[in-house]
Amino acid sequence: MMVRYGGRQLGMALGVALTAGSVWASDARVELTVSGADAAKGSIRARIFTANGYMDDPTAETAASVDDSGAVRLVFEVPAGEYAIASFWDENDNGELDTRIFGIPKERVGMSNNAKGRMGPAKWKDAKFNAEAGTTTMAIDLVDAT
Repeated sequence: MMVRYGGRQLGMALGVALTAGSVWASDARVELTVSGADAAKGSIRARIFTANGYMDDPTAETAASVDDSGAVRLVFEVPAGEYAIASFWDENDNGELDTRIFGIPKERVGMSNNAKGRMGPAKWKDAKFNAEAGTTTMAIDLVDAT
């Protein structure tokens, strides 16, 4: 279920999955609100990354059905540290980011800090944020990639 976007993989799977072989205590909770989908249609998928795995090897991923307002609330439990989040609206609920020619997304996409990429996902320096011990709240507004 991986899809290339600007040379990077963005496919997502349902549920929360830890990177294979990782064992760590979660002391940070990232509460994420993602908006910008059509009401009650499809799901929103999100992945959280560290700098070393940015856009290739997520620390965790999750998804939820879009509510009547076109939004979802997602939670990541991770060790305190620096992260970035990539998300997209899986409008047809096929588990993949559908793309046009040259890998341009057909479905709405978003990054932490609402960072924008050029010809692909946002750069790490623009999307990164610090998840402190306790709760960090984030909001992402999905946009058309065209």
